[in-house]
Amino acid sequence: MSQKKETPFSKRQVDRNFLLVECSPKPKPGPEDSQQAAHAMSARFPQAPIGKAFVEQAKIRLKNAPAFAVMGIRPDLATEQVSGSKMALALVDAAATLDPIIQKSNGFWGLAGETHLAAAFPGLTPKKAQKLAIKLQKAATSQNCSVSVGIALFPTLDYTPAQVVENAGKALMHALLLGPARIVPFDSVSLNVSGDSFYQEGDLALAIAEYQKALQLDKDNENVHNSLGVCLGRTNKMEQALLHFQKALALAPANVMPAYNIGLVRMLQNDMDSALTWFEKALAVEPELYEALVQAGKAHSRLNRLENARQLLEKAASVRPKALAAHKILADMFADVSIYKEAAKAYSRVLRLNPNDADSLSRLAWVYTQMGENAQIAKSFARQSVKLDPNNGLYAFRMGEILEHWGEPEAALAHFERALALGYQCRDTIKELNERISGSKAKATQ
Repeated sequence: MSQKKETPFSKRQVDRNFLLVECSPKPKPGPEDSQQAAHAMSARFPQAPIGKAFVEQAKIRLKNAPAFAVMGIRPDLATEQVSGSKMALALVDAAATLDPIIQKSNGFWGLAGETHLAAAFPGLTPKKAQKLAIKLQKAATSQNCSVSVGIALFPTLDYTPAQVVENAGKALMHALLLGPARIVPFDSVSLNVSGDSFYQEGDLALAIAEYQKALQLDKDNENVHNSLGVCLGRTNKMEQALLHFQKALALAPANVMPAYNIGLVRMLQNDMDSALTWFEKALAVEPELYEALVQAGKAHSRLNRLENARQLLEKAASVRPKALAAHKILADMFADVSIYKEAAKAYSRVLRLNPNDADSLSRLAWVYTQMGENAQIAKSFARQSVKLDPNNGLYAFRMGEILEHWGEPEAALAHFERALALGYQCRDTIKELNERISGSKAKATQ
């Protein structure tokens, strides 16, 4: 198993019910910030290549080099100082300090990204690259400037020279997440960080590609296996997702995330008993794991084990009283089996937490109507749900049902017709109500 590495991951996240840990990449600069850095650098170092120009120069100058190192270098500034003129000036000052050392080391440099320098060194071995990075840091420190450095090497896997320049930037981002004045070699964690960035941007294909590359560098990185499993699960490749969750669990048996995620995949495959087995394994390690309590409660409810579901969901609600999921699932479960009093209590808790939950407003209005209570509140809640989501045919239909129940058939008919126009199939309901309305009018005229 690989040696334990310092990582920038700590806080567990939930996304589409899957559990994973992610880093929080530094905010990216906007176009104006990039232009400020480029203009400042060009004014001080007219010959310095900027952006794609550096990559093109690196491709030419390193074309025949059997081995080389690229470093991503950035001044360490506080978060609020990351962009704009302060970063541009800091980059120029850092370049002025480091330029002589880079030149003496047979290297060349430029502005590779919006907020970092890149320096390339033909023939540099990993050990020499580490020593040179320390030397660059010391030189910057002597000028009251702290810098972080990411190091990428060629050859690494099948990366091209241009991709190695990108990898130096990824290693630098990894370094920045660990704190100031760090030197980080490009590794599986750097790719994990990069993959998380793509994941957070919604680009699952690129995230998957980064995680797969990460596993080529370290096949035993349990966090990468779990993150890759989440991406595959999100893209409906459930069996592949299971393989990675199982590998993550084998590498870290005390990690509740892969066990929980296996349970979630089984639940999505409609195998509730297997899902419960895995949720219970996660809960054996962490008895108050909210997500596992909620999903286990949901699984029991789908198996009509209402008391088991209730116990788990109520425990989840006690673990996180202000989280909606447990309260909402409880409310829906009670409503579906006509336990209206308990359903009303649960929906009321949901609405205290989120007064604009259109579905809960609609369903609580319907529950009150089934109970024959709170007519005005029921109608008010139903109207709110339709106002919040005017294109929901089910809410319009429920509004009609509620109004019809409370003696307003013509108003109900308008909502049924609206529901039909929105795609909710209720032609028979409209026909029957029209007939009743016509019959009532005929009787009234006799």
